[in-house]
Amino acid sequence: MFFMNSIKKELRGLEINYNDWAVILAIGDYEGISIKDICSGLCIDKAQGTRIVKKLIEKDYIRNTSSGKTHSLFLNEKGRITYAYCDSLFNKTMDTITEGMNEDTINTIISQANEINKKLEKYYEY
Repeated sequence: MFFMNSIKKELRGLEINYNDWAVILAIGDYEGISIKDICSGLCIDKAQGTRIVKKLIEKDYIRNTSSGKTHSLFLNEKGRITYAYCDSLFNKTMDTITEGMNEDTINTIISQANEINKKLEKYYEY
């Protein structure tokens, strides 16, 4: 992502890294999401997604309520607190990036980013 370095700087000294941040945001935004859907949304492979999820479970940020091979991921209390911080960090970063832009320009950028993501999903299987 184009703002990755800014987020990484903000996360220095914390227990989570950029990948953890992205997964916590995804779970907070879509409680009950599966690893497969996280991987698809973040354009990461299943092995990497599984490693991140396993680490976040071990650190008590999230919990997995699975039935068979289907994973449903939810935030624990520690994860909810971290999600609030991650969400505010995302919003702060987006406000900085879009400062001075009008709403039409912002909507065009978002629309183009969504189109790019759709095209990438065609080339990667998660």
